[in-house]
Amino acid sequence: GCYVGDHGLAAIGQFCKNLEDLNLRFCEGVTDKGLIELAVGVGKSLKSIGVATCAKITDTSLEIIGSHCPNLESLSLDSEGIRDQGVVAIAQGCPSLKSLRLQCVNVTDNTLQAVGTYCSSLVLLALNSFQKFTD
Repeated sequence: GCYVGDHGLAAIGQFCKNLEDLNLRFCEGVTDKGLIELAVGVGKSLKSIGVATCAKITDTSLEIIGSHCPNLESLSLDSEGIRDQGVVAIAQGCPSLKSLRLQCVNVTDNTLQAVGTYCSSLVLLALNSFQKFTD
């Protein structure tokens, strides 16, 4: 809930190379730019990410996380701005994913199909507030 901006995340990405757990909840100043710089900087060590109510985070940064964080084991997303593209990129690029918690009203069956196809290590899947899933 604190104000962490893109410059702060970029500094963490540059100087905290062993960072394993990142929790960004209610951080108003965070945009894709900062999260991308962080993921590029610490992607190999990052194992857990939580993003909630960060209105300026989109699929763009999730795509970078998917391509730079191969050891990611846990992801928690609560955002109306996230769509299929970002979560699918995470599913495809993070084979070690064990826990996935999603509260993203704009994702569809494509996300579920990707998770089922690519996330063979998954032991926890929590889905909340979905409006676009079908039977």
